Amino acid sequence: MLAHRIRKVVLDQILPEELRRVTYVAQSKEREFAEYINQKSASENRKELSAKQREHNRLLKRKTELNALFKRMYEDNVLEG
Repeated sequence: MLAHRIRKVVLDQILPEELRRVTYVAQSKEREFAEYINQKSASENRKELSAKQREHNRLLKRKTELNALFKRMYEDNVLEG
């Protein structure tokens, strides 16, 4: 199996250049860059909110099921006693 590796020398050359490029874009097109970052953040927030809403709905359904179960147990207990 061939391992994928990036040599440190290559990283030492690429990373500073990439950081300069991203920094330049962020400074020269500040508004567009901020919008891009906000869109990414908003997208991630929507996904998280959607997941939380699904979990909330699941828990509400479970609560309803448990309430029905407790009610039946109470009624059964009252009828027996």
